[in-house]
Amino acid sequence: MRGGGRLLPRGGAVACAVPLLACTSCFGSSTEPTPPPPAHSFLQATTPSAGLGTVLWSISAIDAVFGQDCFCTSYAIAIAAPSGVVRDNDVWTVTWTIKLTLVDKPSAPDPSTPGSGAAVDSGCDNHGTGTTSPAVHDVHVSGTGSSDQLVWHHPDAAADPTGYYHCDHTLQGPHGHQGLITVKVNHGVQTCVAHYDGTHTGKGDDPDQPGPPECTKS
Repeated sequence: MRGGGRLLPRGGAVACAVPLLACTSCFGSSTEPTPPPPAHSFLQATTPSAGLGTVLWSISAIDAVFGQDCFCTSYAIAIAAPSGVVRDNDVWTVTWTIKLTLVDKPSAPDPSTPGSGAAVDSGCDNHGTGTTSPAVHDVHVSGTGSSDQLVWHHPDAAADPTGYYHCDHTLQGPHGHQGLITVKVNHGVQTCVAHYDGTHTGKGDDPDQPGPPECTKS
């Protein structure tokens, strides 16, 4: 499913609206203060109905927010757990990966970046976080839900005082920097997976994105 779309409320019960933890610096350690990743003002996961049977808990679609000040995109999910399914402080394992791959047609331009054309940018690797190695987080869920996030830093080398990041904005396409973001959440016998294309603001279940999360039980 592909097309336009932005951060809009979705159907279903609001199961989680907790604040997300922000990173202390968008460019790793630096002598200059840098802004945190952009905040997620709306995050929702739909609590599964009792009739589903095979699904005990759920996650939201990935919510992506691009921040111009930090040259980064923050990807977030909410985890919804109906009352009685889990105990307070149960642990969910959340694994984020970024696959540097075309998500747009080759050479398709990013309308906001003159002279650009979609191509894989091997230097835009987030200093290895999520690319050369997965970002794995243990998330403690209390009450009915929690949340987690990954930040993809993607400045041009000239805009990065740390020297960590080496992206080329001329290689952007309609979805921004070319990459597939995947989050996998495991707890007990259940796994939920969601995807997102690129670095522009949107949600994973927008018409131009991969679609809603999928949950399975082993």
